[in-house]
Amino acid sequence: TCLVNNRNPVAFCSSSFFRNNPGHVDMSIQERRIKLQKNVNAWVKRSTVLMKLVQAHEYPKLSYEDFCESPVRLKELVETVSGITITPDSDTFLRIKDYPPSQIRNQNEKQISRFSETDIDIILKTLAPHRELINFFGYPSVLR
Repeated sequence: TCLVNNRNPVAFCSSSFFRNNPGHVDMSIQERRIKLQKNVNAWVKRSTVLMKLVQAHEYPKLSYEDFCESPVRLKELVETVSGITITPDSDTFLRIKDYPPSQIRNQNEKQISRFSETDIDIILKTLAPHRELINFFGYPSVLR
């Protein structure tokens, strides 16, 4: 059984960019553009593989945003697909990467707000040719 999970591409780029570029404040606009485009291309590559898996195998998908809105959806989806009833730990605190344990909440707005308008424009222009992929995962509003 497989479950496909994806996240808003701009928030994905922010998370990746700031985590992997601690010296971002000293970057030239050209260096920043290259790094941002690399992050977009990583989202596109990963998402293309995920879309093909969903199309070929009808794997269910659950977005990061939907999971944050209602974590029980993950439990319901796993039970539906597997036919097995699961009893998740009732502790709603999760430890992700090297962050301290925290409750489940959508961090997209916080992540995206770290970008300048120029950064966002670079990301959106790089994403523009990938409308079908963006729509497939439910993020058409990303392309303003």
